[in-house]
Amino acid sequence: MTTFHRSSSRAALRTLSSLAVAVAAAMCFGTAAHAQDALRPEVAKPLAAAQELLRNGDATKAMEQLRLAENQEGRTDYESYILARLKAPAAMALNDNDAALKAFNAALTSPKLDLKDRPSLLETAVAVAYRAKNYAEAERLARVYLAEGGQAESVRVVLVFVLNARGESAAMLKELDVLIKADQAAGRKVAELRWQLQGSAQNKLGDAAGYRATLEQLVQDYPKPAYWQDLVARVQGAPGFASRLGLDVLRLMRHLNLLTEADEYADLAQLAQLSGQPIEAKAVLDEGYERKLLGEGKNAAQHQQLRQKINKQAADDRAALGSAKNDAAKAKDGGVPVAVGQLLISAGDTAGGLELMAQGLQRGVAKNPDDARLRYGVALLQAGQRDKALPVLQALAAKDGTADLARLWLLAVR
Repeated sequence: MTTFHRSSSRAALRTLSSLAVAVAAAMCFGTAAHAQDALRPEVAKPLAAAQELLRNGDATKAMEQLRLAENQEGRTDYESYILARLKAPAAMALNDNDAALKAFNAALTSPKLDLKDRPSLLETAVAVAYRAKNYAEAERLARVYLAEGGQAESVRVVLVFVLNARGESAAMLKELDVLIKADQAAGRKVAELRWQLQGSAQNKLGDAAGYRATLEQLVQDYPKPAYWQDLVARVQGAPGFASRLGLDVLRLMRHLNLLTEADEYADLAQLAQLSGQPIEAKAVLDEGYERKLLGEGKNAAQHQQLRQKINKQAADDRAALGSAKNDAAKAKDGGVPVAVGQLLISAGDTAGGLELMAQGLQRGVAKNPDDARLRYGVALLQAGQRDKALPVLQALAAKDGTADLARLWLLAVR
């Protein structure tokens, strides 16, 4: 899973960076509230010129004027504060992030700082520290901002990026959780990158259950093949997953259009054939040939032999559907009508097949009854009968993989 996209942080940084310039442009040097806060003319003149140059987007000349002010001896605290407030955005505009950060810290620690301006300065300083790759300082400033009650989401976003860049996965997850829960509480769709970052951190920390839960969120909100591939592989590879469910895994992958190899189509067809479903197997092979995955290359002859064999069996089963239904009606074990019901569905008789499968489950299946329940629930889903499928699939609770596959099917067919 993607661990971090630097480009995804640019919007947050642009938002934060613009604050400093806006604040600088809004400043004016009129009559000071207190006499001790007056600017001397020799300082006020270059500062005012710098302010006007910043408004007009000329940071280079603005910085020249700021140096004139900086070179004046005997600067008061107020003069140093105003100088820092203007030097910060000028340095940012010149991509001198170290100088900008130094100026922001000077303003933030100045005794002349108006407390109402402190949140916006902290907010921007966080972004500057991050751009300067001074991650320790970015984290410090972000935590100060948040501890003082700052509410801007963008600061926590940068904190998440910082912690991720430093490899502090556990700390990053805590901050990310705040963002995700805020999105959910507001009814907003959680950004894909947030799920990606969460999953990546969980993976690094060895939290298999958490990572899988995050994958489930991703396939719901952003159902990309890569996420589904990862999720299915995680489920199939989990401890206790029964190998006999390989056919059911491949069926799910086919539904999700995840079969991309000739061997996958051939395996699915052969497993369906061996389970007594040659009509399904024929449909699988036909699809593989249509996609030009089968019948090509060095195994073309083998594929053709398999196709001929399965085509004959499928034709024989279609001709014998009537007798198969009679056999199912007489069978004591419900597994027979369940299998014949699947055969009917593959042959196009969905209603009749579902009815026969339901009868089989009522009669009782001796061997692997949860497999039969899973297949009946999936058949209901694929028939568009989700309301009926839900109680069947949600009732599965065994740790052999049937319950896991049931959950994936419910995510896949919505």
